[in-house]
Amino acid sequence: MALNLQESGLRVSYYQGNHDRWHSSHIENTLGIPVHRTSTVDSHGGNQIWLEHGDRSVSNSWPTRWGRIISDHRLTFHLYTLGLPFGLGHRLAAWVSRRFSNSDPDPETAKQMHDHALSVLKSHRAHLVVMGHCHQASLTRSPDGVYANTGDWYQSRTFLTVSDRISLLKWTNTGSNLILEVDFSSRDNISGSSDV
Repeated sequence: MALNLQESGLRVSYYQGNHDRWHSSHIENTLGIPVHRTSTVDSHGGNQIWLEHGDRSVSNSWPTRWGRIISDHRLTFHLYTLGLPFGLGHRLAAWVSRRFSNSDPDPETAKQMHDHALSVLKSHRAHLVVMGHCHQASLTRSPDGVYANTGDWYQSRTFLTVSDRISLLKWTNTGSNLILEVDFSSRDNISGSSDV
């Protein structure tokens, strides 16, 4: 899919999340797609767009913070790949992910991400903030800009398109259905503001 998008002339970037630590070298080296672990700001039609996965904007417990530091370190990745054959390593990582994570939306996580996005907008570093992570699609306008959360593709099949409009959509068997939309050319009108 990503290669097809690249071949059609679109620029593709990958925003690495909390469960995406160790396949990023394959994405970057084999597929040629740039991988970002921190936020970036891009320009579209004269508007600044802040892009990030979102897990780093959330205040977690100290074991989670330490786990993130350890698992983000390149030495951990090298030890993991040297010590375990690929098949076993993949199965172990999948088991840990299923055992210690929950894909259900967490209201506190969604709130912290919303507050972080509004602070970015208020600082005038961007007109639009796009994140994922909390598995809760939303589109919200503030006096300073728009916050969009793409939700998750795995279960909800929600995604975002940006042109002169910001459209939050859900993919179904019959195609894409519009959930909410913002006129991004003027940033004055929004047809809705809610969580999905």
